[in-house]
Amino acid sequence: MYGPPDVGETRWQLYAAAMAAILVIAGLTFLYLWLNSRAIILRRDLATLSLEVQDLEKEVLSLEYHVNRAFSAERLKAKAAEFGMAPLPEDHIIRLRTNAGGDSD
Repeated sequence: MYGPPDVGETRWQLYAAAMAAILVIAGLTFLYLWLNSRAIILRRDLATLSLEVQDLEKEVLSLEYHVNRAFSAERLKAKAAEFGMAPLPEDHIIRLRTNAGGDSD
């Protein structure tokens, strides 16, 4: 019982140790490959999103340009003239004199 181990018991222990080592190495290899694939996918998603952001920034600049152009003073003046809202000529304007002090004469 306390003597040297027999050959069958030693082989089984070596086999179990080798299998455990192989499983640990296989698990670590799988984990390494899986994490690398996730990192590649995340880099691809980041690149896609940064391209979308650039496209949206261009669209925002374009929309700002169109809004500024649509509401420019010249454009508003032309639209007002289309609807007959142009300033009247001087001979159509009646100027009233008012007292600045509030006294009525």
